[in-house]
Amino acid sequence: MLQADFRLKLPHFELQAGLRVAEETLVLVGPSGAGKTTILKCLAGLLTPTEGSIQINGRTVYSSANKINLPARVRRVGYVFQEYALFPHMTVKKNVLYGLAKSKKKNANMLADKMLEMLGILHLKDRYPGHISGGEKQRVALARALMTEPEIMLLDEPLSALDPEIRSELQQELKKIQRQWKIPVVLVTHDLKEAEFLGDQILRIDRGQLTPLKKPVPLKKPIQPSFA
Repeated sequence: MLQADFRLKLPHFELQAGLRVAEETLVLVGPSGAGKTTILKCLAGLLTPTEGSIQINGRTVYSSANKINLPARVRRVGYVFQEYALFPHMTVKKNVLYGLAKSKKKNANMLADKMLEMLGILHLKDRYPGHISGGEKQRVALARALMTEPEIMLLDEPLSALDPEIRSELQQELKKIQRQWKIPVVLVTHDLKEAEFLGDQILRIDRGQLTPLKKPVPLKKPIQPSFA
């Protein structure tokens, strides 16, 4: 369970976030610059809110009142960036192994192979990111995030750069992963159909303010003008 209530003062507005995510997917939609990625960064420990609290499975990772602010590396958060953030000089397998805790390194190679096999890219383990497709890079980024055994997953527009066929395939894959791992997922997207397909909850954010949306009816009119 992810529970977060925090605010962050930004140059042009104040972000106010209240999230409750169980073993499900929460999708954030809204115009560019509205605060979607900022929320993910606060949850991950890459940005510090002005005040509030963040709990993951009952464990407090941030509390302004109690002066708690755990660094990103110990929050057990899997983060898949929009641009994948793969290391070009490392093979697919080495990218997946990167950042794995020392305590897990004894069986690391076997675990990495299993993860790559689960995502259908074991045959690519010795290739470099520059020699694989966008969809394959996305799978590598997912494998790397899952290797850390995260308690929550954060996905920042993970499918935005893919062509429609691969995008549809990976939407199915993301849904399958969430069901298998049974962890809270917070996903950012501009694609309304994608939000409807993946989201158990959908929140619209605009200038730092969150509004819950009911699927699928309210998605058609309130949001589309912001993306014009």
